[in-house]
Amino acid sequence: MTVRTLHIITLLLLGIAANAQQLGVKWGDSYKNRKNSYITKIVGEDSDSYYAFRYSGGYVFSYVPHIWLDKYSGFSLQQEFSRPMEIPTRAGEEVSVEDMLQIKGNFILLTSYFNRDASKKSVFAYKVDTAGKVYTKNSREVDYIPSETRRDNRREHVTLSADSSALFFYHAEYDDKTGNERLMCRLVSGTDFSELFSKSIDIPYKKEQINIINGVSDVEGNFFVLLKISPLDKGIFFKDKANSSYLMLSISADGKVREYDLSLGTKSISEILLKRAGDGNILVAGFYSNQAKSEDNMAGSFYIRIDGKTGNISSKGVKDFDKDFLALFMSERKIDKGRELYKYSLNDFILRDDQGVILIAEQTFEDVVCFYDTRTGLQTCNTHFYYNDIIVISINPDGTVAWVRRIPKQQETINDDGLFSSYLMYKRDKTIYLLFNDDIRNFTQQSLPFGTFDAEPYNMTAPHKAQVAMVSIDSAGTVVKKPFFNARDSKIIIRPSLSYKANSDVTVIYGEYGNRFRLGKLLYTESPDSTKVE
Repeated sequence: MTVRTLHIITLLLLGIAANAQQLGVKWGDSYKNRKNSYITKIVGEDSDSYYAFRYSGGYVFSYVPHIWLDKYSGFSLQQEFSRPMEIPTRAGEEVSVEDMLQIKGNFILLTSYFNRDASKKSVFAYKVDTAGKVYTKNSREVDYIPSETRRDNRREHVTLSADSSALFFYHAEYDDKTGNERLMCRLVSGTDFSELFSKSIDIPYKKEQINIINGVSDVEGNFFVLLKISPLDKGIFFKDKANSSYLMLSISADGKVREYDLSLGTKSISEILLKRAGDGNILVAGFYSNQAKSEDNMAGSFYIRIDGKTGNISSKGVKDFDKDFLALFMSERKIDKGRELYKYSLNDFILRDDQGVILIAEQTFEDVVCFYDTRTGLQTCNTHFYYNDIIVISINPDGTVAWVRRIPKQQETINDDGLFSSYLMYKRDKTIYLLFNDDIRNFTQQSLPFGTFDAEPYNMTAPHKAQVAMVSIDSAGTVVKKPFFNARDSKIIIRPSLSYKANSDVTVIYGEYGNRFRLGKLLYTESPDSTKVE
């Protein structure tokens, strides 16, 4: 049996439950959105509540943003309060809200402003209690980027340390001595905001060449940062541009620096991320193209594991997609001509228990379409957002590929930033669930079989009429797709980007319809009506 045949068979298993239990959702009450504000993030939880961060970009004649902390019952998901939080001003300068995080049960608000006197962008941290009070007296500058003007678009990156007890800040800044860039890394205590470690590394490249992909850190002050190095353009008509290269820097607590050249020979890396495993090993994975001077195409996947103790590469695998898999996307003629997959984004990857990885990529792009009215002379432009097929790849610890699957999906919306597109991921044990807004016609017999080249899925263009699809993928790569709930009947459209993995086997999700919203909990249940909204 070929991979393509197996793929089609598994996608035809609509409505078949693998166990007595099934994934369901429990919804809280519906609430009207506060005027000119919206929930941007579900930030955390305590023993009996969940918390959401609400934001407004400011009112007329006011450049100061407004923020709120929303609290919801952990059991019923009923809103207990929505309280405004104070945003401290700095020397009368415009203050930007960067993020809100939770560390060891404490909320931390991050803001920034341009310090004219010191010519730098300063980032400040404030403690916030569960009642929404911002403690301004305990604030501290936790990071800064030297800047000549406020328009300098350099930005800081922040993530939590491996044990989630500290903040890891990293950014590139200009080195006025060399004229090149410098990588700055800081580890800041999540308790009192004191600086635990800081490292500065010279990078022999210009500002236009450096793009930080992501970074990880442990509490001992060992940093790993992944950089994309782009060649300098030689003018607007210079088309023979070389491919970008990727460099990973390892900076140990004792100051030792190690460079890792992540090149794949003649192959061009198109997507790449790094993660730190629980035992300290560093995992790097992504996609590549076999075509020269191409960063948008995808011909296969790669995986690199670096031993956290020795720093040596302990495993590496590079694998082209099989023809049977490519046949799910294109004709045999295009495959023979070397046509590759196009515009897939790797936003994250999952660590397997055995230190293999599962890559999840999605085809995403946007297009601006303009219309010229000859009668009025006016031009109207609309931005179309596309979120299409999902690819799931399981890679073994030795770098070999266990299986590859395609999840057919087409979503196209206009002028909405794709808020209701893409997918939401939920993982329990060794099963991955993908939820997304789908066209209801994709659940009729006329639309089958899924995954074949001759029967592409219908395009979801109206989220308020969508059917939420639930796709499950087990450790063997078996795929089952079935309807979850209907947006119009339930008066709920899910926002895939707004979800929060709780400490238990629960994921909190966000849904809205019109100007009303509600929170829900994804959980395992034996109830066949677990998606029903009361």
